[in-house]
Amino acid sequence: MSRSKTILLLKEKQIQADSNVDIYEQKFRELGNYEILYLPLLEHSLVNINELTNILKNEADNKYRGVITTSQRAVEGLKIAWEQAFFSSGKYNEISSDLFQCNQSPL
Repeated sequence: MSRSKTILLLKEKQIQADSNVDIYEQKFRELGNYEILYLPLLEHSLVNINELTNILKNEADNKYRGVITTSQRAVEGLKIAWEQAFFSSGKYNEISSDLFQCNQSPL
């Protein structure tokens, strides 16, 4: 019997409802004799939300014409700052609504 090879997956184990197993683990097991180890994701924290909120409130319409985000976490942070800048201050209106548009399609 051949010795199993260890695969380190840098992710949380996500059990699929229909198969009761993580899809990556299932694929590796189909390919051969692999032992699967999971290393859960690193924790993240948002920083500079207050600074971003201030920029959106005070400078966005005068200095900036767009914001490009490259990750889901950046979108989450931008959404929090956007809500703090416009919803909680009562400044939300049709113009600020039009400014915040999300396009999640890949280039």
